[in-house]
Amino acid sequence: MTLRHPIEDIMVTRKQLEHLVEAGHRRNVEIQVTPTNCEDHAGLAGSLQLLRLKGGDTVGHNEVQLTNQLISHPQKVQVHKIRHGIFRAQALTPRESLSHIEKRWD
Repeated sequence: MTLRHPIEDIMVTRKQLEHLVEAGHRRNVEIQVTPTNCEDHAGLAGSLQLLRLKGGDTVGHNEVQLTNQLISHPQKVQVHKIRHGIFRAQALTPRESLSHIEKRWD
């Protein structure tokens, strides 16, 4: 949301953008931005997270305002994995995303 709807204090927005770029340069972090001209993308159904556990299993997690749900059923986790893959394919690459974010404060 910071990229599309900056808050009134420009310095706070700039700090948020700088933090995203800094995080995006870490080895264990990938940030991908979905362009606003991508009208029909896999994220329209809501947010989704995939969490890889220490034992190697993957679970899904959904969170909205008053609800959060852990998804461990293998078939439902597979649906999350597919949606996640589609969403990533529709987004800018991590490098393009960081460049896009950096341009927001120019």
